[in-house]
Amino acid sequence: MKTLVAFEIVPKLFCIVSIGRMAGHGFDTPCPRDGFLNRDFWGQGAVCLVCVLGMLTACGPSKEIKKCIAAAKHGDVDAQYRLAIRYEEGNEIAQDMMEAAKWCRLAANQDHPKAQNHLGVLYLNGRGVPKNDVEAATWFHKAAEKDYADAQFNLAVLYIRGEGGVQGLQEGATWFKKAAEQGHAEAQFNLGIMYEKGEGIVQDYEKAAKWYRKAAAQNLLSAQFNLGFLYEKGQGVLQDYSEALKWYKKAAAQGYAEAQNHLGVIFQKGDIVSQDYKEAATWYRKAAQQGYIKAQFNLGVMYANGMGVVQNYSDSYLWLILASRKGDEEITKIRDSIASKLPRYELARIQNRAKNWRPLEISSENQDEVQRKTEL
Repeated sequence: MKTLVAFEIVPKLFCIVSIGRMAGHGFDTPCPRDGFLNRDFWGQGAVCLVCVLGMLTACGPSKEIKKCIAAAKHGDVDAQYRLAIRYEEGNEIAQDMMEAAKWCRLAANQDHPKAQNHLGVLYLNGRGVPKNDVEAATWFHKAAEKDYADAQFNLAVLYIRGEGGVQGLQEGATWFKKAAEQGHAEAQFNLGIMYEKGEGIVQDYEKAAKWYRKAAAQNLLSAQFNLGFLYEKGQGVLQDYSEALKWYKKAAAQGYAEAQNHLGVIFQKGDIVSQDYKEAATWYRKAAQQGYIKAQFNLGVMYANGMGVVQNYSDSYLWLILASRKGDEEITKIRDSIASKLPRYELARIQNRAKNWRPLEISSENQDEVQRKTEL
């Protein structure tokens, strides 16, 4: 059983953001909004870009749309920006991405930082304008220079990824820090990772813990998980298993699959808590039901061995089928070994169950943290 070993690029917080309502941080593309670098038990990873679109109501009901348009045409920069968002969302007006981009550009040209940042997002995603990373970086930079935290975060992401004609971990860390100091939770989290990893910045576990704690206080689940890890290992903080468990459970209780799986590992191994296979299986199940591959494998093994659950090769085979979908050779071998213990009719039945299986959707307000899968 492998445990946390390294940072990997994952689809949690390494994202491009815009403005708007933040329902569970509000990312609208499934990705797990979870950092530019983060831990992964087996080193799986991905990167994503998302655009958060806000539900703006400042223009009022449909009667007021005409007033909003009139004000925008007369150069009211706030009205131009609001109208852009209206067109983008189709909010009381026919959705039109070209019109959205047009009004967003007019506001951006008047040095409206939110519009500049949002225009960057449009260019990055090719919505209403041709996809152009260089243009995106240009507009992010304009807004970032005005101390707009979302733009500073977005610009940091581009620097770290080497996109948009900009590149450099040090520059990325600088912009993350500017956003983090303004209370931007995702920037705080990513800055914490950079300090812990020593990427683009001198490694400093104490500062990593500091920034994780700030993001965790804003209920960023990946930050809660990483802070728990530092307490478990005694890096940058005094080693404290109770504190580690507190943060793991806080994230896990809100649906964070990585924390749920790690709690399963902790209870199965019994190194820092009393060994409890039943509790381990409970946490594995919570993560497995969300489609978290490591937990699906772990739960499959628990069923095969009758650890914390009644031994059941059929259930073991089901979870191992799901865990093996990405072609891991080790998982596939174990799956096939379990299959050899079952009759053909049962294999067919379980295979059909696996085919129709769908991950559990989490209704948590922290949906952004829950295993989003959009990959580039």
